[in-house]
Amino acid sequence: MRCEARLAAWLLERTAAGRPVTATVSLPGGQRELADLLGVTRVTVNRALSRLRRDGLVRWAGDGRLEILAPELLALRAAAPE
Repeated sequence: MRCEARLAAWLLERTAAGRPVTATVSLPGGQRELADLLGVTRVTVNRALSRLRRDGLVRWAGDGRLEILAPELLALRAAAPE
């Protein structure tokens, strides 16, 4: 699975069912730790996060948190083939 798809799936796993359309997810210690969890480099995570932000799926909420803006589109990214 591509890093962007893995990242999207990871973010969705951390949003609880029944939350409002927007949800906030805390990154585990920053991009380096997230990269370790996903089995990729920090640079790869940074690029994947940038694509998700550019496409309007997430945005920085401050304090190491991401706000999920479009969970349904993020789910499509998570299901994207290689």
